[in-house]
Amino acid sequence: AAQPPPGQGPGQAPTPPLPIEVTISGTLSLTGSSNVEESQEALRGLNLGLSLQALLPQDQPEQQEIIVKLDIRDDQGDPQRCWSLYNDMVQTYLQQGQGYQIFLGPISQSLSEAAANVTIANDQLMILPFTSLAVQAAQSPASVFSLDVPTTDVLKMPVFQVAQGGAKTFAIWQDADPFYTEMCAVAAAEAVR
Repeated sequence: AAQPPPGQGPGQAPTPPLPIEVTISGTLSLTGSSNVEESQEALRGLNLGLSLQALLPQDQPEQQEIIVKLDIRDDQGDPQRCWSLYNDMVQTYLQQGQGYQIFLGPISQSLSEAAANVTIANDQLMILPFTSLAVQAAQSPASVFSLDVPTTDVLKMPVFQVAQGGAKTFAIWQDADPFYTEMCAVAAAEAVR
């Protein structure tokens, strides 16, 4: 007679499934750059999010546990160091082959470009927090995407809503930065539409 699998005999509870491990890897400019403050804030946010994992209900034995880990390294604001760190993280993951790996892109565009080049070459998922890259548009990899709002969309809806409310004047006061210049040009075009 065939024996039931371990943990499934009469009077035995089923063996719970093995936990799923997810590692969120990336770099931040924690030292040596003008993005230190933003990087430290981002790291605090990531650690806070990770600490909330402990608040998830654990009372459902049939539910597969998800364990999230962080692997955040200091790129010191250096694109070559950033490339090297991402290459090391990708190669380590590919050699171990366990769990799931998600790469977060750095805060600056030049560092994000270096990191994306590594993840694209190795077909790994990368989420860019604030930056759209030329490499994205050129290669259109499905594995690299951004959470930012394109400059063309930042003010489109607010201008439309203000105009719908009857406003005839709309002022924007921003730094003379290429992002804001493009954003204001789009807002001006939307206003006369």
